[in-house]
Amino acid sequence: MEPQGGDVHTVADLIDRYGELSRQIELVKPAIAEHKMLGSVIQGMFADFPADQPRTAQGRLYTLQISARELQTTFHNIRSVYKALGVQRFLEKCSITLKAVKDSVGEEQYQKLVTTARTGPRTIKAVANIAASQVA
Repeated sequence: MEPQGGDVHTVADLIDRYGELSRQIELVKPAIAEHKMLGSVIQGMFADFPADQPRTAQGRLYTLQISARELQTTFHNIRSVYKALGVQRFLEKCSITLKAVKDSVGEEQYQKLVTTARTGPRTIKAVANIAASQVA
């Protein structure tokens, strides 16, 4: 989005808001990482409980409500799916990860099968023009 004449103020406000939100997000990243790690530990504590039963865990300040395990559906035999769809429809619908192919065929063969180009998204990094403490 290029500034267009009278839109400079609006664009500056947009950029400044994005920058401020970026700064705030950086401040909470350590807490988010710790929250994720603690969640994994707590999940592990309940790994052997019956899958269809919710549980609670009591702390001094909080009670955690741990749900029953979510329902997940998987194919029990991918060959049967292949047969049911036929080769053409199976290949149209099939998806395989780059990592799975690389792990299966090795680096040299993998490089012959892929193309790498700068088609991904850009990153945006906000750099403060002035210290946040100077903003009134």
